[in-house]
Amino acid sequence: MQIAALPRTFDDQRLVGAGYLADAVCRHLPDGPARRAELRDLIWSLTSLHPYGQLVVQRGWPVRRYGDWIAQALTAVALPR
Repeated sequence: MQIAALPRTFDDQRLVGAGYLADAVCRHLPDGPARRAELRDLIWSLTSLHPYGQLVVQRGWPVRRYGDWIAQALTAVALPR
């Protein structure tokens, strides 16, 4: 594997992991199966390194604040509508 392909590989692996998490969340939601793909994509997006880089590295957020925010964001996207 070439080094240039690593970011895509990491993203693909993170998407698989987000799918597992979405499956677990969907089991507890009345509309879960219908939202599985959306939840997977939102979890995948929120767990990328990009928001961390923007908020912690560029904007100077403390890691704890970022952790609290990401927990709230992930909870919010998983709540039943």
